[in-house]
Order: sequence, then C-alpha cells, then structure tokens
Amino acid sequence: MNREYLTSVKNYLKNYGRLDSGFGQYSKMYSMTTENIDGFLSKNDLNNKRVLTVAASGDQRINAYLLGANHVTSFDINPLAKRQLDLKDKAILNLNYEKFIKFIGIYSKKYGDYYKPLDSKIFDEIKNKLDSDTFSFFNYVINENKNIKPRDIYYPFENELNRLIKMNNYLDIDKFTSLKNILSNKTIDFIHSDIRDLLDKIDSKKYDLILLSNISDYIYEMYPNKQLYFYRELIEELINHLNLYGIIQVGYIYSSYH
Repeated sequence: MNREYLTSVKNYLKNYGRLDSGFGQYSKMYSMTTENIDGFLSKNDLNNKRVLTVAASGDQRINAYLLGANHVTSFDINPLAKRQLDLKDKAILNLNYEKFIKFIGIYSKKYGDYYKPLDSKIFDEIKNKLDSDTFSFFNYVINENKNIKPRDIYYPFENELNRLIKMNNYLDIDKFTSLKNILSNKTIDFIHSDIRDLLDKIDSKKYDLILLSNISDYIYEMYPNKQLYFYRELIEELINHLNLYGIIQVGYIYSSYH
C-alpha cells in the first residue's frame, strides 16, 4: 500500500465517517468469514498444495494453511484487505485464544458476555508487531478518530462462537494453538487486483486450488451484457493456471438464498 492511498483512505473516513459498502478502493473489510469454509475446504486434500484465494477476511487463507497448504496467495480489489490479513495474523500469533475472539468481535458466553471489536488495550499488545501501514491505518481507526466504530469499517458477520467454529476450523481452541506454529513460518503473499486483471499479475504461476468466494454474485456489475458468457470465459482462462487435478471453486450458495 503506498502512502498516498493510506492518506486518502484516512481522509475518506474523516469526510464520510465510514467505508463504502460496495467493492472498490474504499470498501469495508471482512473481519470474519460469512462462508461455511470448513464445509467445502475440508473436502479437498491440501497437503503441500498451492492455493490462490480471495483475501477478504483472511479466513480462506488461514484455513488452507491449517489444512496443510504449502503456499497461499491472496488477491483482492480492496487494498485494505492486506491490512486485515496482517492484523489477523499478528493477533493470532501474539494473543491468547480468549483475547483473540474478543478483539475480532466474536461473542461467547463461555468467555463472558463482554466482547469489543478492536479493543484499544488489546491492540496495544500487538501494535508493535504490525506492518507499519497496518499500524498506521488501525491506530487511526482505534485511537486517533474516536468517531469511527468497527461497523464503519467492517461488513457485519454472524459473531456467535459456536456457529463460527463450524465454519472455521481454526476457531477450535486446540487447532488455534496449532495455527500459531503454522503461521509463524508464513508470510503474506498479496496481490491487489480485480479478478479481470488477475491473470496478468499471476504470470505463469499454477495452483492446486483457486477460491473465488462470492465474486460470481457480482458479475452483473463486472460485465454490462452477457455476464455468464464472459465469466465462463474468465474461468476458462484461469483453468490454465491449475496444476493437474486442480480445482476452481467458481462460487458458493448461501442456504438462505431463494
């Protein structure tokens, strides 16, 4: 993230009081997944595999590593997604389980009714571990602009722990401990890109699994006409970046959809 963008996003927050609900340069971030990641990711053998995934909350990346992936590359149209990846990595590595779920904003009676996303005291425990741009952005949100609330920078999510554990492997307390060891040896490989420009940025790299999350829900915004035709064409090009027996998750369906 260049400093000009960091300044511009702070000015955007100062002027509008919240990030945008659409997808773009000033989009809200995802604190946690809204997908049942364990429902589909655990069905794949990811041991020593390479994964390309939408960045979003970082949960696709984290769960892939927990399931044995060797390398995960994340991409997102929102440059702030990289800041979220860094924040979550450092929170996992440096906080205990209880503090992590409170800091992320997950609710659990087991750990008390209190939960406060982006708590400033917990932030103090990890701030020196953050990338300088990540620190600059979240310190502005948490400490410098008291008018900004977590809901102003994040999309809402189902925040009850027992429900989220079923969607996210690493929220099991024992697996959370294992994840600390795994992430300690991983760096963040992030590509700032719209999916239509992604092909030019991954060069000749190949993957065993490509996760496109809910991009398929927005093809009508990407293509004015013949949406399925052009989306299929894009998928066909991505197939060239799969290893033998590789898989593309083209989209997913929420059970609440009609």
